[in-house]
Amino acid sequence: MFTNAMPFAKKGIFFERHFSDDSFITFTYTTTNDGNFTFTVYPEKKYIFSDSDKSDIDFLCQTIFTLLDRSQLYTTLKRIAEHDPLTGAYNKDGFIKVGNILSEKKFLSKCSVLYLDLKNFSTINRKYGLPIGDVVLRSYAQELFNFIGKAGFVGRLGGNFFAIIIKNAKLSQIIQFLEEVPIKIKSPDGAILQEKISAKIGLCACDKLIPFVEFLSRASIAMKNAKASPVQDLIIFEQSMMDNLDDKLTIKV
Repeated sequence: MFTNAMPFAKKGIFFERHFSDDSFITFTYTTTNDGNFTFTVYPEKKYIFSDSDKSDIDFLCQTIFTLLDRSQLYTTLKRIAEHDPLTGAYNKDGFIKVGNILSEKKFLSKCSVLYLDLKNFSTINRKYGLPIGDVVLRSYAQELFNFIGKAGFVGRLGGNFFAIIIKNAKLSQIIQFLEEVPIKIKSPDGAILQEKISAKIGLCACDKLIPFVEFLSRASIAMKNAKASPVQDLIIFEQSMMDNLDDKLTIKV
């Protein structure tokens, strides 16, 4: 029996010698996303499938199809669980998972983490409305994807907060790029709107043997320091920031 549902199965000399191309049967099944998957099954030469054979083959094909469909569904559900539905960037859980994987593979030490708070996003929401604001977020994320490529990963951590894992070799370039990210959006009336999105940024180098989530937390602390600064949009994490934070959390009696 030969089935062309198998990606590695191709008709050729072996097929012509051993299988009949005249009396094949097909089975088509509908996937969970309403697509179709068809099995075409060929008998050996001089053999004709009986009704019992067809029933057995149908059961076998259904079993294979179910396994394939569930695998695709699992992949889809896994992506949904780890990605932000609005922008396609990793959500917080997915982003931390990526950081942990990079750490396990010893790649993280060659990277830095940036924590972004988009500066003028609230102004855009007031100016154009929330639906356009969502379009801006999607466009902003797409610009990050395009610029970073395979040199890093992008996460949206909620609202107008983004995070980036970037190879140190491209760090200076991404910092310059983030100063003003140009966005083109189409309004409901068809007009093309142009905005430049800047951000308050916290930066932390992944140069210590600590969990990835700690690097992300430190980048967040640096970003908050940048937000408090009237002149600096980018601040690099320093240990003194953690000490100052500990002081603020200490209750003095």
